[in-house]
Amino acid sequence: MRTKESGFTFLELLLVLSIVAILTMLALPFGGKWMTHQAEEEALQVFIASIYKMQSHSLASGSPTEMTLKYDGAVYIITSYVDGEIGRVEFPEGMRVISTGSMRRLEFNGNGQIREPGTIAVKMARRTVEIRFQIQYGRMILYER
Repeated sequence: MRTKESGFTFLELLLVLSIVAILTMLALPFGGKWMTHQAEEEALQVFIASIYKMQSHSLASGSPTEMTLKYDGAVYIITSYVDGEIGRVEFPEGMRVISTGSMRRLEFNGNGQIREPGTIAVKMARRTVEIRFQIQYGRMILYER
């Protein structure tokens, strides 16, 4: 006597796997753009946090700190006059500081006040963000272009 076995045939499995593969290939470009956008947003937040870290370090140590740019603005280095280099961060690929306007460098005095107010522009894949520094305690205002 013959019993009926239940299950999927090889052809049915191949059909389902090919549909899943096609859907995955269609979704990958959108996922890559989303990941790039998220990485840039996080890098911008880290950049802003690094500026606050510089100011806090200046207040706590009583010594000036400065941020210098390397590799056409793709890397920034935070240096204390007393402790030396206290941070080095690289932006994600395609993101960089494109212009510092009147500011040659970002620098805080030993009392946490910014030495020169001005604007720094950060170029991202889809937009450019200008960070404007006000006189005295380095308050930041962000503008999008």
